[in-house]
Amino acid sequence: ELVHSGLDMKFRRDVNAQKFCEISLDRQRLDQLKYAVEHHYWYQMYIDDLPIWGIVGEIGDGNDEEHYLWTHKKFEIGYNGEQIVDVSLTSENKVKLVQNIKVPFTYEVVWRESSITFHDRYDKDRVSILFRSLSRKHKYTDTHV
Repeated sequence: ELVHSGLDMKFRRDVNAQKFCEISLDRQRLDQLKYAVEHHYWYQMYIDDLPIWGIVGEIGDGNDEEHYLWTHKKFEIGYNGEQIVDVSLTSENKVKLVQNIKVPFTYEVVWRESSITFHDRYDKDRVSILFRSLSRKHKYTDTHV
């Protein structure tokens, strides 16, 4: 099921980093997020029908007890003329998961001109989809921006 992300994006308008929500980590939410990190959960979003994927978090280097959540999403959107032809997502700003903290989530949008044609805009995604179908089992949520 697709759910609108609530992120405000307008064609060819950059968005500087800004907060879009904040969560409090009570015991239940902390356990849920740790489980998602341990099991390599990721999510899928769409911008103009082009899919992008992001990972929820990661386990600390050399320490299986430390769990981190990625809290900043940087969207880079390529356009050719009046059409969106490329999208990518970078996850940044990892926050250590500990009980009773508030975690803010932020995003930014950067638009750039691209030489990719509208006809070829799915080529990159075909490779990504094939790779993901061959990779480890995953969980995801669909979100529509």
